[in-house]
Amino acid sequence: MSEAFFVAQEVEKKLGRCQILQQEMQKPETIRCIGIDGCPSGWCASYFSESGWNLRHFSTIAELVRSLHTDLYFIDIPIGLSSESIKRSVDVKLRSILPKSFKSTVFTAPCRAAVYAPDYREALRVNKAVTGNGISIQAWNLANKIKQTDRILIDNTELRNRIYETHPELCFYLFNGKRPLLYKKKTEKGIRERLDIINRFVELDYETVLDQKKRITEGKLTIDDIIDATVLSLVGQCVLHGKPETLGQDPGTDAEGIPIRIALPHLN
Repeated sequence: MSEAFFVAQEVEKKLGRCQILQQEMQKPETIRCIGIDGCPSGWCASYFSESGWNLRHFSTIAELVRSLHTDLYFIDIPIGLSSESIKRSVDVKLRSILPKSFKSTVFTAPCRAAVYAPDYREALRVNKAVTGNGISIQAWNLANKIKQTDRILIDNTELRNRIYETHPELCFYLFNGKRPLLYKKKTEKGIRERLDIINRFVELDYETVLDQKKRITEGKLTIDDIIDATVLSLVGQCVLHGKPETLGQDPGTDAEGIPIRIALPHLN
């Protein structure tokens, strides 16, 4: 056979190898679960994959779900809202579990009508009419994020068994063997204390967290947002049989059929 034939065969082999490499590079990473926390400029997503720890920032929850595909999302935002016919009571249960010094980290979620109100004054009026209670400024400041999450679950029923509400301080408390943490999360001691707990499951040092924060752009994320999202991502690592354990209530769904529950880490 001619030399040209062998050259052509070699070229074909190299092209084949290049195509395989290109296909491998284009394959999406396997992400078992994603932890999500709100931040001043949107949402912080933390997850672990074949490449290690990953941190992403998104402006909206819809953008996040479109961009990052996984079986389970764990988010620190109220899911399943009160209405005239159904009261959300799971916040009271959650508060009862937490140590005394951390009960204040759980606010009572506003009702759906209040979340969709045009301003705080109207939200306050509506929430009192529906639930008999007012609405804190903290809760109102989160109304847009609650509304984003509510809207995506109303419009996409298939996401209702994939997006779970959970609570960072609850996770840290349970991961710490139900021992109260000593420091508040916005202090450096509090950040390091929470990182020590995370490092019982995965390796993640303080300097890496700082580097990732700077990479995403100073000001978009706070350190405690990153830490909170990361501990939520660990909840999925403790899931058995495809579904997390949850703290629920009766009735178990709100007026739109959205589950009212808070995911818990499964600990042996």
